Amino acid sequence: MADQVKAEGLEYYQPWPYNQRPKITWPNGARIALWVAPNIEVYELNPPANAFRTPWPSPFPSVAGYSIRDYGNRVGHMRQMKVLDKYGIRGSISLSSALIDHHPEIIELCKERDWEFFSHGIYNTRYTYGLPEDQERELIQDSIDSIKNATGSAPVGYLAPALSHSTTTVDLWAE
Repeated sequence: MADQVKAEGLEYYQPWPYNQRPKITWPNGARIALWVAPNIEVYELNPPANAFRTPWPSPFPSVAGYSIRDYGNRVGHMRQMKVLDKYGIRGSISLSSALIDHHPEIIELCKERDWEFFSHGIYNTRYTYGLPEDQERELIQDSIDSIKNATGSAPVGYLAPALSHSTTTVDLWAE
């Protein structure tokens, strides 16, 4: 079993030991690089059931859990943008594409800042665990199309909702 787990994914890349990699040099002699990638997500108060994971740790409806997450879309992201603007930091947005319909003003604020977008599925409460391949493909394609239509650019990457990647996610994204 351990051999099967260890071998999975090796068809995508070969091992590359750290001591054989070229030294990384950052602009202006910086010693560290920082990637700012806010998750800008949409959670549903009462999402569809998933056999592999419950969306909320407490019974439905989880008003407290939902409210905390909804705060980000109503207030938190704009406060975060203000801080990032102050320091000239550009974000890469991990975007639940349903936000395009629920909060188009956030999309516009990100576009004004020339932030890049990558897909985080449609809703962060709709997991891809256990989905048939055709349904996962459709979910990924829908999120790609929605982001491209709203921003004018295709998303630059994919992070499954709630990190619910399947064994076929990488191949489906590559399609």
